[in-house]
Amino acid sequence: MHIAYKRKSIQEIIEEFIESRNYISKISLSDSVTLYQLGIFDFVNSKWVDKDIRWLLERSKSGHYKVFGEQPAGRMNLPYDEYKAKRAMV
Repeated sequence: MHIAYKRKSIQEIIEEFIESRNYISKISLSDSVTLYQLGIFDFVNSKWVDKDIRWLLERSKSGHYKVFGEQPAGRMNLPYDEYKAKRAMV
């Protein structure tokens, strides 16, 4: 017997997961180049505006981390002390 499976998009899987758990009030996002490129972070931020969403490593439109501000080409890292100071302001 052959069973046909419906292929689901990552957005559908995330939506089913969150919507089936009405007790979820906070969503924390880490960092992933792949998920960033797939638009998952923007999807979550726009879909669940009623949730407390924490995206510590949110990226700017240029792809740099917002906590660091816009950096010159090829520069995405800061010295640790400077990172901690900027992180404390968020």
